[in-house]
Amino acid sequence: MRRTTLLLALFVALTLHAATIRSQIDRNRYEGPLTIRLGIKSDDVEPRWIASRSLNANESAAAFENVALGTYVVLVEGAAPMQKLAIETGVADKDVRTLRIALPNGVATGRITRGSAPLANANVQLTNLELYWNAKLATNDKGEIEGPSWLDGDFLAAISSAALHARYDTDVRIVRGPQTTFAIEMPNHLVDGKIVDKDGAPIAKVVVALRSVTPDLARTRRVTTGPDGSFAFEGVIPGMQSLHVFADGYMRPRPNEFSLDERTADHEETLQLESGRRRTVEVVGADGAAVPGARLVCAADGRVLSVATTGADGRAPIATPEDGASTLYVIPVGGSLAVRKFGNAGIERVRVPAGSASLEVATLTVDGAPVAGVNLLMRYNGELVPPEVARELQRQQGASLTTNDDGRAKLGHIPPGTYEFWPYRSPAEADALMASADFEAPINVQVVTGENKATVRFQKRN
Repeated sequence: MRRTTLLLALFVALTLHAATIRSQIDRNRYEGPLTIRLGIKSDDVEPRWIASRSLNANESAAAFENVALGTYVVLVEGAAPMQKLAIETGVADKDVRTLRIALPNGVATGRITRGSAPLANANVQLTNLELYWNAKLATNDKGEIEGPSWLDGDFLAAISSAALHARYDTDVRIVRGPQTTFAIEMPNHLVDGKIVDKDGAPIAKVVVALRSVTPDLARTRRVTTGPDGSFAFEGVIPGMQSLHVFADGYMRPRPNEFSLDERTADHEETLQLESGRRRTVEVVGADGAAVPGARLVCAADGRVLSVATTGADGRAPIATPEDGASTLYVIPVGGSLAVRKFGNAGIERVRVPAGSASLEVATLTVDGAPVAGVNLLMRYNGELVPPEVARELQRQQGASLTTNDDGRAKLGHIPPGTYEFWPYRSPAEADALMASADFEAPINVQVVTGENKATVRFQKRN
C-alpha cells in the first residue's frame, strides 16, 4: 500500500507540471503518410528523440501529452527522403502548445562530383546545422539526388562511397523553393598513408590532422587511424598542406609539410613514430591523494613533444626525448597547474598545489574600451607556458589566454604564485618572445588565494 501511494504521488506530481505539444499539419498537396517525431533539443548534437506519431493520408493532427518542461524539436517526415522539416518549440508549466505546420510544395535536384566526374551511388547524410536533425540520401548513377523536397537551411553533408577512400564532409546550403538546385563539388585530391612505429608495425587509434592553407581559407580536418595504421583524407583542397600526428605514448613528430597543386591528384606518406625515453609520472594533489585524469604534457623549445593522461592511480607513462632537457606540465582536469623539469628519477612524483586562486586579466585602451582578441604568453613561477601548452590547458580546464569581446581573459582554480604575461598577435611574435623572454614582462601579478585582477592599457594607433 505504501509503495502504491508513493508511485501515485509521483505520477500526480509529474502530471501537474506536464505540458502538451500538438501539431496541426496543413498538407497542401501532399497526400502521403507522415511521421511526426518529438526530440529533446541538445546543443551541437542530434535531438534525443523520445516519441513519434504516424499519420495516415487522411490524418493531419498529432499530440504529445505529459511532456516535461523544456525545449523540443518537432520533425515532420514524408515518404520521400528529402521531405523533412523541423521546428523548435518550448513548453512551460501546464502549457498546451499548438504548432501549425504548412507542408511546402517543391522539388530539389542536387549534384555531387569529384573533380569533374559525377559521384554515382554515394550515400549522403545531411545534418541540419541549426537543429541537428538529419536526412539520409543517395545519388543515382549520374551523381544526382532528386525528388520532392521540404529541405531548407545550412547542412553538413557527410559523403561516403565505395569509390572514396574516406568519408568527405562539407557544408551545403539548400534554399527551399518550387525548383531547388544545389551542388557539392569535391576536389580531386587524396592524401593518405600509414602510421608505424620504429619497427614498421602499424599503430591504430592515432589522431592525424591535415591542415590545408590557401590564400582564401585555412581548413583543418582530423581522422583516426584504423587497425592497420592507415589514414585517408578525401577531397583535399589544393595549397600548402601539413600533417600533424597525435599519439599518446609516442613522441610527436614535427609537422610534415608539402604542397598540392591542380596537377597533383594524390599524396601518400608513411610516418614513423618514436617511443623516446619512457618515464612514469605519478601525480598527487595537495592532500597527497592520487589525481586521475590529469593531462601530462612534455615540451621543449616551445613545442609539445608528447602527452599522456593519468589513470585511476594517478600514474601514466610518457615519452620524453632521449637526449636534452624537457619540461613537464601537469594539468589536472579540475584546475591548478604544476611545472617542473624532468630529472633522472625512474618515477617522477609531482605534487600539484591547490587551485585556490583565480585571475582576470583585462586589456583596455587608455580610454577604457575593451581590446578583444589579445593573446597572452604566460610565465608561471619562472617557467614559460608555450601557446601549444596553453591550448592543452584550455582543452583540459576551459582556461583561455586570449581576451574575449569584453577584453578579458580569465583563469580559474589556479595555484598562487608569480604570473607574468606578454601580449602577442601572431605565432611568429610568440616565438620571438619565447626566444628572449628573459626581459621583464609588461604584466606581472603576484597571485594570492582568492580573486586577483590585473589591467593593461594600450595606446590607440593613429
